[in-house]
Amino acid sequence: MHASTLFVSSDAIKIYSPGMNFKFRHISSLLVPSAAAWSRFWTLSLTLVQRNVTYRWLHGKANTRALMSLYDPLVYQTACVLCLSCDETVEHLFFECPSKFAFWTALIQEFLWPGTALTTLNCGKLVAGPSCPYEPALISIIAIFELWKAHWRFAVQGQRFHPANVVACTSTALQKRFAEDHLLELE
Repeated sequence: MHASTLFVSSDAIKIYSPGMNFKFRHISSLLVPSAAAWSRFWTLSLTLVQRNVTYRWLHGKANTRALMSLYDPLVYQTACVLCLSCDETVEHLFFECPSKFAFWTALIQEFLWPGTALTTLNCGKLVAGPSCPYEPALISIIAIFELWKAHWRFAVQGQRFHPANVVACTSTALQKRFAEDHLLELE
């Protein structure tokens, strides 16, 4: 019997056992933000739901089918409702599902630096594109919230999930937030 090997990088844990493929586990939710980062998070102008979804994502506590199946496996299957090919973990729900990956790719092209890929994006050093008036942290948080809403609209109401529509909703939400934040300048 051969022992398993554990590889740890800055953003993931990979476990290798002979005869098995790599098992991949992102550890973004295990990385503790600095006190300054938390202070900045709490000062952002967010709705309660946006803050809640982001907090759940950061701590790996988002309601996924894999998590819900632990409570009632007869009602909730672990498979992703969109792609049906993988278990719906927090990482899959927000990033790894092919539909969500397409959303992030389009969002990065529109608001961040074209040519950047989701797989190489350094979330700790996000920089908005030169013509983008929004803070990268705000783009990310609102994008995660809009992705969450679109996912659950599909899961609960059966509304189709289209990455381009979610990018459009994110853009609209960013414009609304920007307008609200700059109301005093209009006087």
